[in-house]
Amino acid sequence: MERHLLGARREAHPVIDEGTLLHISGADRVRIACRVLGAEHDRTVILTSGIGCGPVFMNRVASELARDHKVVYWDYRAHGDSDTASAGSGYGIADHAADLDHVVRAFCDGERPVMVAFSMGVQVNVEWTRTNPGRAAAHVYMLGVPRNPMHRTVLLRKRAARIAEGIAVGARPLLHLIQPATRAALRTPITYVLARSLGVVREGCPLGEFSDFVRYATAVPLDAYLRCCAGLLEHDATDAFLRVQEPVLMMAGEHDVFIDYDDVKAFAELHPRAEFEPLNCASHAGSLEYGTFVAGRVRAFIDRNVPRIGRAAAA
Repeated sequence: MERHLLGARREAHPVIDEGTLLHISGADRVRIACRVLGAEHDRTVILTSGIGCGPVFMNRVASELARDHKVVYWDYRAHGDSDTASAGSGYGIADHAADLDHVVRAFCDGERPVMVAFSMGVQVNVEWTRTNPGRAAAHVYMLGVPRNPMHRTVLLRKRAARIAEGIAVGARPLLHLIQPATRAALRTPITYVLARSLGVVREGCPLGEFSDFVRYATAVPLDAYLRCCAGLLEHDATDAFLRVQEPVLMMAGEHDVFIDYDDVKAFAELHPRAEFEPLNCASHAGSLEYGTFVAGRVRAFIDRNVPRIGRAAAA
């Protein structure tokens, strides 16, 4: 299935229902923040965002699905209202996947939730399926793939991961010292102008939502952010992806400078139950630029597939 965004309208910055903030105990007893919308509904959707992206990239999807679903979106460790990793714990994809498992267990009592993931969240979600086969009703993978985005450059990727981890651990006091200045510099309109000029976001990206993203991302401690990056670069869950039995929707932005469009399409073609949704006007911020369209396509996919699957108890 292919649908396009030709002629799609630019969207204004919406008023977002932020839901009810709750905290649960994640892996290694790290306190994880979760926001819940539509708590009165039975069927549950779990939203997993990207590194440093926070709930803003999922807001349109959350608001749309909360009309008849309980929607839970959560903050990674060291992100938003979640705590930083405890001593001896880490920021790898497996660590985030373990936190995700605690989120699912906290909000899905015997239910098979719909798992919606964006960017790095796709890696986290697929890694979660490795130890939870058949636990979900369906999966939506937005602008992400099950492996690191630099998978073709093995030597560069491994070196970059080691450097990021080394700086995060060895230069932690310095990073904490320079973060306020870095935060102040990035939280200016110039960042939006640069992002537009470099093609990181496109014309349809609302300034208000982009600014929300920057505020959220720059609040993440730099050492934690670098360690998340290192974990992302080292990860590959292609094998787990190929074992997913549930329906999968994969969305790709034609102008995405972070996740290769053809790579997403190739993964969709590999999976016997995957559908591919091209966003041919979108950057990596496609869920901001065309959020209403994206939310509609996610809903259509769920409505086509989840009623057929039913709410059987998890294995």
